[in-house]
Amino acid sequence: MNTFQLECFLAVSNTLSFVRAAEQLNISQPAITHQIKTLEDELNTVLFKRSTRFVEITQEGISFIGDAKKIISIALQAKMRYKSSKDIPVNTPSIGCSNIIQLRTIKETLRYLNKEIVNFHPKIEIANRGQLFYFLENGTIDLFFAHFDSNKTNDNILFQKIKEDKLVCIIKKDSSLYSKNGLTFDDIKKEKIILIDPLLLTNQMNQLQLNLIAGKSTLDFQFCSSFEIASTLVESGFGISLIPESLVDTNNSNLISIDFIDSPSFTYGIYYRKDTNEKIIKKLVEQCIK
Repeated sequence: MNTFQLECFLAVSNTLSFVRAAEQLNISQPAITHQIKTLEDELNTVLFKRSTRFVEITQEGISFIGDAKKIISIALQAKMRYKSSKDIPVNTPSIGCSNIIQLRTIKETLRYLNKEIVNFHPKIEIANRGQLFYFLENGTIDLFFAHFDSNKTNDNILFQKIKEDKLVCIIKKDSSLYSKNGLTFDDIKKEKIILIDPLLLTNQMNQLQLNLIAGKSTLDFQFCSSFEIASTLVESGFGISLIPESLVDTNNSNLISIDFIDSPSFTYGIYYRKDTNEKIIKKLVEQCIK
C-alpha cells in the first residue's frame, strides 16, 4: 500500500467517478483503475461498486476513508518534519464538526487558540455524528463537538461538558406560531414537520422528533440530511423543524427560533481521545464557555 493508491481512492470516493478522479490527479483512467484494483486486492475487499452508468462506494469503502486520510496525513507530516532544517514542534489537533453551522460557531475559539498556542495548525473534518465517533475511535480525529450520549464514552473516549442545550422550533417569520413565546407538542401537532436524519442526532433527540409525527400522514412530514437543508425547507414553506439551539443558523433573518417547552435538556460539549493534548482541550472548553 502506498500514498498514491490512497490519493486515488480518496479522489474516486469524492467524485464517484473514475474519469473525474483521473482528471483531478492528472493521470489516465486505466492508471487510476489499476491503483484502485491493486488496493482492493491488498485489502481483500471491494471499495467501489462499478457499472457502466455509475460508481458507488461500498460500506467497506466508507469505513476506509478515515484510515486513508490518516495515513496520508501522517506521511505528509513526516515529510515536512524531516524537510525542515529546524526541529520546530507543531500542534496539529484534528477537530471534527458535524455541519457548517457548527463550524461557524467555533471560529472565535480557533482564532483565540491561534494566538494562545504556538504553531497551532488545526485540521478540520466535517462528517455526520456516526462517522465522527468512528474517526475518533480509530485516531483520525482527536476531538469533536457533539451532544452527549451516555453509551459513547469508554476508557479511551472522554467527554467534557461545555453547556446545557435544548431543542427549539424553527419557523418562518410569517408563521401563525410567530407570536408564541414557547411551543408544546399540542401547539405544533397540526404543522408539517421537517425531520433531521437520525445519524445527526442523539437517540433521545431522534425519539423526540419521531413523537412529533405519531399518527401523521406520510404527506405531513419528510426527512432531510442536514440542519442546513432543514432550515432551507422551513424557509421555503415545507413545514417546521426541531433543531438544537446551539445549531440554529443565526445568520438567516427569514427564520426565527421559539423555545420548545416539551424539550428536555441536552448536554453539549467535546468528545476527545484520552491521549489528546490536555492544554488544547482545556483552552477549547474555556473559550467555548465564554
